[in-house]
Amino acid sequence: MINVGLIGYGRNGQAMHGEAILKSPDFKMVVVCDIDKAARDKAVEVFGCETCIDYHDLIARDDLDLVVIVTPSDLHAKMACDALAAGKNVLVTKPWGINMDEVDAMIAAQKKSGTLLMPWLPARWGCDLVRLKEIIASGAIGDVFQIERSQFTFGKRNDWQIYASRGGGYLLNWGPHLVDQAVLLSGGKAVEVSSFTKQVINPGDAEDVFYALMRMDNGVMITVQYNISTSRTPNWVIRGNKGTIIMNGNDITVDSITFPEFIPEGTYRCEVTTKTTTETVSGNVYGDTDEVYRHIADTVTGKTPYAIELDDARRLSGMLDAIKRSANAGKSVTV
Repeated sequence: MINVGLIGYGRNGQAMHGEAILKSPDFKMVVVCDIDKAARDKAVEVFGCETCIDYHDLIARDDLDLVVIVTPSDLHAKMACDALAAGKNVLVTKPWGINMDEVDAMIAAQKKSGTLLMPWLPARWGCDLVRLKEIIASGAIGDVFQIERSQFTFGKRNDWQIYASRGGGYLLNWGPHLVDQAVLLSGGKAVEVSSFTKQVINPGDAEDVFYALMRMDNGVMITVQYNISTSRTPNWVIRGNKGTIIMNGNDITVDSITFPEFIPEGTYRCEVTTKTTTETVSGNVYGDTDEVYRHIADTVTGKTPYAIELDDARRLSGMLDAIKRSANAGKSVTV
């Protein structure tokens, strides 16, 4: 059994991490830390575990194999560095750091401790990303030259996520999902970013809309956005030189184009043959947390390296930082 100490037992701590830990035969919840008494009482009810208010009491214990950090974003790096310094393996929810200084501090702390530091990016296990990779690899749409990744809502919130001082805003909240997936699918690295952010419907002072155009080193163009809109607009549009993939939710449509073998000189627009296929993929587009925790168990027990390398997670943070810098400066920036 992998003994777990969980810091932060709010909505995500309960639904995303707590449930997966509870269901897994590989983990045992030993202690939950939260400043809210109702959350601590809930943890006792669910896990029959110990609780504490100060996270320093949790990381000082010698009976923990893994510390999971699910607190507001501005607390992640400090808590992770402290837990690493205490010799603990650490899983930290996204965004693992709200700026590059925090990211570099955590990486330095990991190198000094020699323990595990695992950024939480469950969308890498998303059923959409997995299936889209397969379709692209099949050659159904030829060579990809443009990827659009979008998420939309009219949902409003009024919690710590609306304040920039807490590391709130939808760039850091949704960017680790949307930007990471699109970049992975492109097969390249971002070299230039032009972006726009805006506060539209939420209170507070953090953005609830972001739009970014990224140029990759392999020539692929990526647009990523979280926007205030109804959800009828596709979540994915992937364009290749021989077709297009459109995905909304779990539904995928693939149009594969066949050109004539010979196109006479002077032809204005040749006739093409279009083959359309549709399918619905099962699973969660933001990853199955049970599957992710099975992988984490294998990593903590030394069976396999963690799927997300720290340098790779750092590059993602660099892209999010570049999006923020571009929006603030009102011009494109290099990554």
